[in-house]
Amino acid sequence: MLKKVILYTRELKQLKRFYMNVLSLPIDAVTSNSFNVQIGTSTIKFIEHEKEARYHFAINIPGNQFSIIKEWVRNRHPLERDEGIDEIYRVKFNADSFYIKDPSGNLVEFIGRRTRDFLGTFTLEAFYNLSEISIVTDSVNQVGELIQDEAIPLYFNSKIDENNTNYLGKDDSFLVLTPEGREWTFSKDTAIISPLTIYLTDDRVIEVSETGQVTIK
Repeated sequence: MLKKVILYTRELKQLKRFYMNVLSLPIDAVTSNSFNVQIGTSTIKFIEHEKEARYHFAINIPGNQFSIIKEWVRNRHPLERDEGIDEIYRVKFNADSFYIKDPSGNLVEFIGRRTRDFLGTFTLEAFYNLSEISIVTDSVNQVGELIQDEAIPLYFNSKIDENNTNYLGKDDSFLVLTPEGREWTFSKDTAIISPLTIYLTDDRVIEVSETGQVTIK
């Protein structure tokens, strides 16, 4: 579902070095104020921005290589911890997760889907695609209804919860709709409204403004 997302940052140079040198991900389309990170079949474009922006996004990885990939990342960058624990089993998704923070404060989650395997030794091809991207807004109910009207279903809940995180999508790809101020899992940081653009694989585009207003084209 997630083909490309455009995110904003005040730490463009640090982010470029991080994704290129620490996570060894392919970088392209480099300009003086932007660059792309290739994550399997998905792309993240970071654009320099004067205001603080911070996001949560997740990367799908194979469940059978979760421990291998976790150790590979840990050897390059500290993992986030919660009361001494650095991973979690997410029952509703049948998946294991660990988290890191990049130099811009973005919370990056690696989700090992237990229903997906990758044969052979670990390579960066095991980073399949983007699994989740956060949409933070003060209008959770209205935005949730708007997204559902686009035939993107609410996952495992019967209705939008305006005070908590909501997952919209299916299979292993989700929009994470979250109220401003909610604390992220494995982080003491709270969700802040940040502008972004989401390109779906069916060519629809979701725009989130600096005030958290959402439009779908």
